[in-house]
Amino acid sequence: MINRGGVKFNPRDVEELIDRHPKIAQSAIVPVPDPVLGERSCVFITLRGVDS
Repeated sequence: MINRGGVKFNPRDVEELIDRHPKIAQSAIVPVPDPVLGERSCVFITLRGVDS
């Protein structure tokens, strides 16, 4: 659970929405500290069809 300003949400729910995009292969959301809101979301994505 990520707690942003008292609103808690499951990052997996957001990841599932992001992963529906045809150019995104995978996403992951992690919380990062925020001095005002408690936590912020940081999203990492892997694009589909992109060579390293």
